[in-house]
Amino acid sequence: MLYGAVEMRGSVSLQITNPQYEILDAEDGETIHTGRIVPVYEKTGAVTPKMQRRLVYDALQRLPPDLAEQLPEDLRLRLRLPTRVAALHAMHFPPADARLDALNRFATPAQQRLIFEEAFLFQMGLLARRRSAAAERKPIDIRVDDRIRESARRVLPFK
Repeated sequence: MLYGAVEMRGSVSLQITNPQYEILDAEDGETIHTGRIVPVYEKTGAVTPKMQRRLVYDALQRLPPDLAEQLPEDLRLRLRLPTRVAALHAMHFPPADARLDALNRFATPAQQRLIFEEAFLFQMGLLARRRSAAAERKPIDIRVDDRIRESARRVLPFK
């Protein structure tokens, strides 16, 4: 598959400037780099965005379908959030019917699920930290001796 802006070259021929291409797999014909909404990653060293897309795609294909959920199932279902695996797939390779405006606003179900998951885990971490600190907190031992009693008697207006 070949994709790009076609321009006139001279008055006779056409050319594609900076074409994107992909050799289709004979089995399923699924594309990674063309014919869909594709993620655009920044070049990192020698790793090009196209290489990154391929690596992410391959990693997602290797995810176990029963990848551990971070959200309680009843909460996930009540909020109508996709599974973690489905959200990860849709984040990097949105479905064909995904709306660009929703993607740009981080408003797709996949994005909302991962945003919620991050906030939920952050709150759970804070709660665990508070509970741990409360369990470690020792009561203050206040010892009252005769000197303190006498000082209090002098300050207080009653007998």
